Amino acid sequence: MKTVITILLAMIAAVAVANPIDNDTCDSAAFLIDQGFTSFDVDLCQFDNDYLGCDDQPAAGPDAVWRALVRAGDDIRLFATPMTGEFQVKMYLVTDCGDVAGSCVVTSDGDQTQQVIDFRPEVADLFFLIVDSVEGCGVVHVEMGGVLATETHSWSSVKSLY
Repeated sequence: MKTVITILLAMIAAVAVANPIDNDTCDSAAFLIDQGFTSFDVDLCQFDNDYLGCDDQPAAGPDAVWRALVRAGDDIRLFATPMTGEFQVKMYLVTDCGDVAGSCVVTSDGDQTQQVIDFRPEVADLFFLIVDSVEGCGVVHVEMGGVLATETHSWSSVKSLY
């Protein structure tokens, strides 16, 4: 029995190492809408520090990324609340992960207890939501409102962006 448990643990560890974490960068970011939920928890301690923020407060902690196709005039409301650890979470929306600072359209407002994005884009685009930490890490609870929770997307909506 002990051998079976050891082999099973080794197999689980091998699978965990072989599969990179989704949502670590823009390249691996899942669509928020496809997830089928209006809120989610993310443990930033499991991610790398790929992006440094897009405002005057650098975000040197780990970050996770999701994407969303949003139409012009749609409301985007996001709330991020740290659940564990002593750290400050930041959120920002960008259109180009290769130039986060140059393509930043909005960054969250708030304090240690909650950060909020309330934004209405003037043009349709593919936005990347980056949930980041100023320093340190922990679990963040993200609540979605506006179109991100219910908006459907299609290949036609992607083509209409270009």
